[in-house]
Amino acid sequence: MIEYTKGDEKMGNLQIDIKDGYVAIHSIDQDDRQEKSVRYVSPGTFGRAVSQGVKFDTGLLPEHCVAYKQQGYTIMVATVTSETIENVKFARNLPNNRIKIEEFKIPIPPMLWIYELDSVNRNLRHMFVHGLDNDQLKPTSKIYYPPFGNVHANGDICIGEALGHKSEFKYKSLYGLTSIPSAFITSVFNTDLEPRFKKQLDKPACLGFFKFANGMESFPYEVLASRNLTFKTLWGGMQTDEDE
Repeated sequence: MIEYTKGDEKMGNLQIDIKDGYVAIHSIDQDDRQEKSVRYVSPGTFGRAVSQGVKFDTGLLPEHCVAYKQQGYTIMVATVTSETIENVKFARNLPNNRIKIEEFKIPIPPMLWIYELDSVNRNLRHMFVHGLDNDQLKPTSKIYYPPFGNVHANGDICIGEALGHKSEFKYKSLYGLTSIPSAFITSVFNTDLEPRFKKQLDKPACLGFFKFANGMESFPYEVLASRNLTFKTLWGGMQTDEDE
């Protein structure tokens, strides 16, 4: 049994069992002596960790980063953007396979952006976007559906042709994630994966909202539809590869 500490504070105990072909690392609660978790690693991985030490360095995080977690081969990063006025575009289908690009100037609410990356090569796996009613994020902050199309019900952005294929997104520095909100908002929206609103708007819903909010100087929060989640619930429920 090995006792591990943080400064002068006793944090708990580890029990390390070296087996034939693997090493089992048991985390033991210091109060009730019950096992909290167990991790299995190869002898080679365990040997390298012991001999070289374990380095943890996120590098420069993206602007307005509010949360970060890593488990196994997955990194999760959360950022928040404030309310802004933006120029947006919508591709409307016309007869004879023609497309008309319509432009609007609308207020955008505070938004929560969550990025899931592979921790080995920093490939971007998923991007999630959610609406907020203010940019002072707390564990109890309410989560809303974003007022945009091209987003799945769980907030996962459909990247499509506008932003390229996800495999092309590699981030040696996590700071590079800073550019994604602007790239998404300035892409051309369409009728794919229509947004949800609390207030009834003209169809298609994304275009209907753009027309409704065009020229407004502040975001009309009464249209946001709640996901009945808080940030704490949402963030805690986002699975990594080892949770699944």
